[in-house]
Amino acid sequence: MASSRKMVQVTIAVLAVVWPLLLGACGAGPAAETVPGPGTAPSAAAGKPGWEDAWDRTLAAARKEGEVSLIAAYGSEWQNAFAAAMAQKFGIRLESTYLASPQAAERAIREQMYKVYVTDVMHVSATTFWSTLESRELFDPLGELLILPEVTEPASWRDGKLEWLDPRNRTVLNYRQNYASPLLINTNLVKPGEIKSYRDLLDPRWKGKIVMDDPTMVGGTGGTKVTYLAHVIMDWDFIDGLIKQEPILLRDKRLAVEWIARGKNPILFGMQIETAINFMDAGAPIAFAMPREGTEVSLGQGSIARLKNSPHPNAAKVFINFHLSKEGQTLSSRISGFSSRRVDVPTDHLNPAMLPQAGIKYHSQIGLDAKELAEAKERVVRAFQPLLR
Repeated sequence: MASSRKMVQVTIAVLAVVWPLLLGACGAGPAAETVPGPGTAPSAAAGKPGWEDAWDRTLAAARKEGEVSLIAAYGSEWQNAFAAAMAQKFGIRLESTYLASPQAAERAIREQMYKVYVTDVMHVSATTFWSTLESRELFDPLGELLILPEVTEPASWRDGKLEWLDPRNRTVLNYRQNYASPLLINTNLVKPGEIKSYRDLLDPRWKGKIVMDDPTMVGGTGGTKVTYLAHVIMDWDFIDGLIKQEPILLRDKRLAVEWIARGKNPILFGMQIETAINFMDAGAPIAFAMPREGTEVSLGQGSIARLKNSPHPNAAKVFINFHLSKEGQTLSSRISGFSSRRVDVPTDHLNPAMLPQAGIKYHSQIGLDAKELAEAKERVVRAFQPLLR
């Protein structure tokens, strides 16, 4: 009897030690480290401010996860540079894949739909978010993931604020903007100042000579630019007049710029900015022409979000904070050639056309009715489709 009681006592003691470990092993997967936000009271640990303690604990959890997966808006040079930075600074491996915005959106939707969670973070196109992703609620609230004071401080950013694509839910943050004109001219064929207004494109001498990035393409630059012209900057009468000019619609973005550079055509509407700047740097006789009506501030694929059910939530948090820091934004801007919204990021490496110019009217994409924009885009596609025949 005494030996039986002793055996029961031993069994209870063993279970007291093992049972919590068994419960922990039954968890559904990695969970983000619960940390106080940047505005919380100082931690008792080593007398550190709350954000420092939060960062240390997040970084420790991130290193255990070991990696972060990104759908990137940039190519191999950018990906390799950020992979090296993440490895050297934090000991975290960055796995990234470039996808254009329509394909990026499709992949994110499928992962969440079929519960195959591979991607942690993605670069988000503003127009694709508003037209396709926002209603699907794929992303975590991002404001809760920002820890570094240099990221959360509004004064670090243009206009003294962080710019959210969805101000109410704060899941997608814009970090870059493009102020360049949508018009590119051959300076040997078009005199400086000759295009003062978008309506100058309706001059009969340009009929059949204007090249356009095909506005009927899903996710194309041309479609976005024409939609904003019709819906915000100009009107539908202007669009009708532009169609009567019988523009040449191209889908090859490099070829479109090359035609202008070689003098095959005098004017290009809507382009891949990086390609145009590369040709300029090579000495091609081309230049941006800014009409007096101005242009919309293009956000492109320059916003960032963390997907729900992130497989590496802490590593994702570290990557996002680094990406949005001065160091991360400087690295990104120098490689991509795009202007950061951070006010402390150098701009000496940028083409002046990428920066806001005095006296130019810039139209914000944020705050417009997404449904109305989608309807306008559909109308643009219908209007230009006959030119493809």
